[in-house]
Amino acid sequence: MPLPLPHIFLPEAPNTQTYRPRGGGGAAKIPSRDRGSHYQKLHDQFETISRTAEKVWRDAESHEGVTKDGIYLEFSSSGGFPLQVESLENRPSGVRLRNVQTKESDDSPIYSATLFFPRKALSVFQKKLEEYHAIETPTGKPKNEPLVNSIDQLCAGSLSSFWTDPPELMPKGNQPEWCEIWLDTFSNANAGSEFRTLAENIGIVLDAQDSALRFPDRIVLLGRTNQDQMKRLVSTCSSIAEFRRVKDTAHFFLASEPRHQAEWIEDLASRVNVRNETDVAVCVLDTGANNGHLLLQRILASSDCYAAKSKWTNTDIEGHGTGMCGLAAYGDLVAASLGSGPIEVDHLLESVKILTPSDPSEPNNYGAITLQGISQAEIHAPKRKRIGCMAVSSDARDQGRPSSWSAAIDGLLSGATDEERRIMFVAAGNVEASEAKNYPHTNLDASHAVQDPGQSWNAVTVGAFTEKDHISDPTLSGYRPLANKGELSPSSTTSISWSSDWPAKPDIVLEGGNYAKCPDGSIDTPDDFLLLTTGNKPHINQFGWINATSAATALAAKMAAEIQVRYPSAWPETIRGLMIHSAEWTEALKQQFLSISGKTEFQKKDYARFLQFCGYGIPNKLRALDCTKNSLTLISQAEIRPFEKIGSSIKPKDVHFYSLPWPKEQLLDLGSSKAVLRVTLSYFIEPAPGETGRNSRYQYASHLLRFDICKETESEEVFRRRINRGMDKNDGGAAEELEGGVADWQIGRQGRDKGSIHSDRIETNAANLATRNLIAVYPQTGWWRTRPHLEGWTKKARYSLIVSVTTEDQSVDIYTPVAIQTSVPVTVQV
Repeated sequence: MPLPLPHIFLPEAPNTQTYRPRGGGGAAKIPSRDRGSHYQKLHDQFETISRTAEKVWRDAESHEGVTKDGIYLEFSSSGGFPLQVESLENRPSGVRLRNVQTKESDDSPIYSATLFFPRKALSVFQKKLEEYHAIETPTGKPKNEPLVNSIDQLCAGSLSSFWTDPPELMPKGNQPEWCEIWLDTFSNANAGSEFRTLAENIGIVLDAQDSALRFPDRIVLLGRTNQDQMKRLVSTCSSIAEFRRVKDTAHFFLASEPRHQAEWIEDLASRVNVRNETDVAVCVLDTGANNGHLLLQRILASSDCYAAKSKWTNTDIEGHGTGMCGLAAYGDLVAASLGSGPIEVDHLLESVKILTPSDPSEPNNYGAITLQGISQAEIHAPKRKRIGCMAVSSDARDQGRPSSWSAAIDGLLSGATDEERRIMFVAAGNVEASEAKNYPHTNLDASHAVQDPGQSWNAVTVGAFTEKDHISDPTLSGYRPLANKGELSPSSTTSISWSSDWPAKPDIVLEGGNYAKCPDGSIDTPDDFLLLTTGNKPHINQFGWINATSAATALAAKMAAEIQVRYPSAWPETIRGLMIHSAEWTEALKQQFLSISGKTEFQKKDYARFLQFCGYGIPNKLRALDCTKNSLTLISQAEIRPFEKIGSSIKPKDVHFYSLPWPKEQLLDLGSSKAVLRVTLSYFIEPAPGETGRNSRYQYASHLLRFDICKETESEEVFRRRINRGMDKNDGGAAEELEGGVADWQIGRQGRDKGSIHSDRIETNAANLATRNLIAVYPQTGWWRTRPHLEGWTKKARYSLIVSVTTEDQSVDIYTPVAIQTSVPVTVQV
């Protein structure tokens, strides 16, 4: 077995230069209009709305009624054309964009945007409309043409303007349902407390104060409300941004019979060596845990068991949380039970109950509950390096768009409020056995897409594959595995139905078991297709069983904890990056989904689509933990300033250039021998959810980062000029040379540049990689740039850059030359 060697963390910071991006986007797509008739139509619509609003205001004043001192206007586009209403926002006068929605029509989508105009600021739109009618620009076009021509219809805001979930989820008539109420807080920091008073006056029951979620310019409350009450809120409250239906969680619980003798547990426990002084812990957020189990007693202290709500106990009635803990500590106990050697456990466990199905009638803001649960663990042990692990999920209605829950997780992991970065693994959600008859086609349906909060950008979303395809029970001779060995687990959800605007999920897949097809055509889960773990009632069942993406998520958290133990100084961004950087696709997965159309050769778009089935594949723990002589991994943990303020404008600020220590001579000596270069860029974004953000990754994410690498024959000067037009002096005839990036990536920019982790590889000959050690990291836009009043442009962004080279020839040593350059001690194998 090759001698394991530590990854090389680069001791020096990258070279930083002022970044000025090369080129820009194309012009916005705006419909052509007849100027006179279009003006007249919008003018008449605006006048009708204004007169009605003035009458309402006068009536309210004369009768001392309650109404908001302003009006909501909903702007709609023509089919297929975007709106350009951002220019209408006028913060000093209080004009604010509240939400943007996409409504499907027969031919093409129609976009709508709802803005709030204070009474005194109605002239903001009126002025722009009149200028469009009367004034021409120096180029001969109507002033404000992009804005006005993009608007097809204008109407007063109504309840439908604010309901951003599917219409069928809106409360029916006067039947109250628990809903999320999103408020805009930019103009009024007390919007939350004032709204509580208003809600009480009209009979809306609100959840407790501690269930509120706060984001930039938004606060989210839970309210039990009906249609009539929401309509009254629209007519009386000036802070409404949107309404959504509260989600129920989808979960499953195990009630298995004893399978093995209690002596097995005693044997296992006698072989366990626990490093109690460790500062690494897997924090399992689930149904609680019963730590009286012999295998959990030494790694899950009673003082490390919590409940997110004070009225809940921290015990596990259902068994799911205890099962998650067993996997997070030991992995599948089948392998451990069959062995005889010592079992090393170098991390601890924590349990936080965030789910109690015994009280299903109570509404829960799972974003707030998740934050509360993590907070309890952090208060008790603030110095621990904590790996979050959560297999609780809801439905798939968001289709990749951020929710309050996923955004709360993004905010928590990014350290948006406390500068503490964190890592968390969340389950992609499951296709239940009863729904899996048409596997794998069922897994591609929109109704079986990755579930909330699996669309989180910063969390690692875990799906499932399976190696379990053998049934040993002789009574099940007619049963057949639904998935073949190495294929996607029938339980695993995908994101193939999502818009390409959103990150591909899951990020990775691990073992989640299999389903079996019975002789009568039904689907079952034989014991051989499940994972063995700790039972929650050890006096009855020593062992429990667990499967699907829950099991895969626990296994992923365990692996991350082992990486953190190996590299104590590694950032959460690095741990996440190494998990994905080490991942590979099985040949079975490639045959199942990459070759779905019968292709044998694949383009970048094929690999980009493949990510939506199974992410980057199965993490390889050995590669994530160590290098070998012929496999070198370099890591840089750095901070970059994405933006700066120049005058009144926010501009990109820094680009980082790396000239990596590189085994040039060794790669040249290998010549045409096969080699693989892989690059992974991992960072956390701060979220800004709400319909103004969740329809665009550029509005949801605080910032975006990108990487590029030099071409085979590209000099350092030409590479830097290609990346950074701020370095251009006299391009002369070099314009063609400076255009474009590297063409030999497997996935390519369009496929990989989604979310907040980007990984790609180049497979070529070793000599081709000999001079390709120049890498750039640079920013793209986000709300830190587009919302200057929040002053995000003053912030630095952390990232981890991971670069590895692996040669086909295992006898060559590319590690030692680089270790010598970076002064890393090299262990000599004797």
